Amino acid sequence: MSAQPHDEPAPPASGAAITAAVGMIALVAAGVLIHGTGADASGAVNIPCPFREMTGLPCPLCGATRSLGLLAHGDASFLRYNPVWAVVVVVGIPAALLLAWRPGLRGALARAPTALKAGAVLAVGVAAWAIAMAHRATIVGA
Repeated sequence: MSAQPHDEPAPPASGAAITAAVGMIALVAAGVLIHGTGADASGAVNIPCPFREMTGLPCPLCGATRSLGLLAHGDASFLRYNPVWAVVVVVGIPAALLLAWRPGLRGALARAPTALKAGAVLAVGVAAWAIAMAHRATIVGA
């Protein structure tokens, strides 16, 4: 009789539930902090980006708050800022909720190779930076 492999227990659901909650809070907070629409979108919090202050170039996160805020207001001009983060939040909330409710999926994600998970995070960061650079005039000019 051969030994049967034991399934490792899935990580607790609390991390996925917290991730979903943080995503929802980010979307709501951005909606509250952003005033105006389109090119006139401005934030109630004007914290300068240290990277942009030093280099004049947007960082991968530049434009994220305005993009999320405009999305929260239902304004399609969120695409003119850094929509990568809007997509991450919109896709991430249901994905995190699904992971919270499905221990099998959490276990599969936990067993995924670290290089694959790190590569996915890096790919999102590179995509966000590329879009921030492409939308530099809108992000920096606002």
